[in-house]
Amino acid sequence: MAFVALSDMHLTPFFNRKKFECLANIIRGADQTVIVGDLWDGHLCTFEEFVRSPWNKLFPLLKERETIYLYGNHDPEEWCDERVSLFSNRQASEIDLRVGRFDLHLEHGHRITPELSTLSPDQFRLLHRYFPPIGWADFLLFQVILHGLGGERWARFNNRNRIPRFKRRSKELAETGKWLVCGHLHLAELDHEAKYANCGFVGLGRAHYLRIDQDINLVKVQY
Repeated sequence: MAFVALSDMHLTPFFNRKKFECLANIIRGADQTVIVGDLWDGHLCTFEEFVRSPWNKLFPLLKERETIYLYGNHDPEEWCDERVSLFSNRQASEIDLRVGRFDLHLEHGHRITPELSTLSPDQFRLLHRYFPPIGWADFLLFQVILHGLGGERWARFNNRNRIPRFKRRSKELAETGKWLVCGHLHLAELDHEAKYANCGFVGLGRAHYLRIDQDINLVKVQY
């Protein structure tokens, strides 16, 4: 059985055919998938806009793979509605799963290092609704320009204060025999010794994800 975990796709009504085909191929290659948060981007669009966008062509594929959908800081439960069932069979903020010989604890990761969008999602949503340029400015500067040019080096610098807290959380779970599988940092990483796995992200022509069958593997492809 092939189990795939991916996160931080940040989909909006702006459709990218190459990204779509990449995601579709990743999903088709799995027996079950878990979306580890930030499937769509509530800082840039509404759930209604996302559901009506061409990305909904992925929904049947996700349903066939009995997808588990974990909420993130860009797509919190408060910003979604019952239509999450169109693309997922189960929803949660975090979940413990046994996959093969691995005990996994999966969560997006934003609750490990809570920020404004996590602590006050409704207020944060109002800010972006009435001042939409804020969300796009943040996206263009940090995700397109800085992350696009700096890659993993920029992601590591940008998350320099978050990474130690993720590693502490991983250590706590490892003591109980569980892996921490997360996203949020846009920094793909796999550490068997620490039982830590970060899915990375899908964007800017790059797709990072975790594939679990006989072992846990970090896969990186370009589109």
